Amino acid sequence: MILIVAIALPSINRNISPNLYLRISSLLLLYTGALIFNAFYIQSIGSGIGIYNGLFQITLFTQLFDIVIVLTGSVILIAWPLINHKFIDNNLELNEKGHNILSINNYRIKYSIIVLISTLGSLLLISSSNLITIYLSLELQSFGVYISFFI
Repeated sequence: MILIVAIALPSINRNISPNLYLRISSLLLLYTGALIFNAFYIQSIGSGIGIYNGLFQITLFTQLFDIVIVLTGSVILIAWPLINHKFIDNNLELNEKGHNILSINNYRIKYSIIVLISTLGSLLLISSSNLITIYLSLELQSFGVYISFFI
């Protein structure tokens, strides 16, 4: 949420580089993975723990896949600037005045938010225990697709 507010406020947005958003997001995902791994030591997790009045069920299976998803999202955010520079430098389009049509820095900032929202939807989808939470998790995952159309 702090990253979304930082992107929305122009005074903060001008002072932070786009690569810093990607680094903060990847560190956030790595820290989340460490917290999930730390929860393996809870004694009652073998039988499962229901949270939010049974909407989500936390088991060893869900925790294992949560770690995999969080680490995958972090690797995507870490590797994306390297892939992005090669792709955009080769496919750079300019208008009549010679300005870049693609707003590269703006896209880098929003890409980290897209990955964070999609990762959150995936984490909620794995631990959801009824149809309503499955539907809401799928909708949260699809926000990344909606946002990418409007960038």
